[in-house]
Amino acid sequence: MIKMAVKMELFTRFCSGSFAKLLPSCGGLLSQSPWNNTVRSCSGVAGNVTWLKKWGRRDMKRRRMVAEYADHRLRLRVIKKSNMLPVQVLQKAKADLAALPKDSCMTRVRKRCTMTDRSRGIVTQYKVCRHKFKQYADAGLIPGLKRSMW
Repeated sequence: MIKMAVKMELFTRFCSGSFAKLLPSCGGLLSQSPWNNTVRSCSGVAGNVTWLKKWGRRDMKRRRMVAEYADHRLRLRVIKKSNMLPVQVLQKAKADLAALPKDSCMTRVRKRCTMTDRSRGIVTQYKVCRHKFKQYADAGLIPGLKRSMW
């Protein structure tokens, strides 16, 4: 009975948000996650971007939803994977996780070129597609990058 009381206390702490103090890695995970990155355009941080195509606007919406639900989704996933909580709590966490919007999942976000909105052939370090990367590299617009010739 004491074990059950301790488990329920941990569960209530976790759901109330004070559990992050007990698990410092949980707080660090959120601060270093890709969900906290802002979407950038060529002129800086993207606010109301109107020049994006349909897929880019959809991706921006998904990124906002991921950022909005990241904390809640992470907590539910940790509860669902826990071995020490009662089965009813695990089932409730699983049902709550399934009830979240589909677009709040990080796997639905796709890397896109910040210049052309292209989704394939992205050079991840520079966040541009391979065509723009070659164009900027040839023009010498990427600092520290030099074309190899022999």
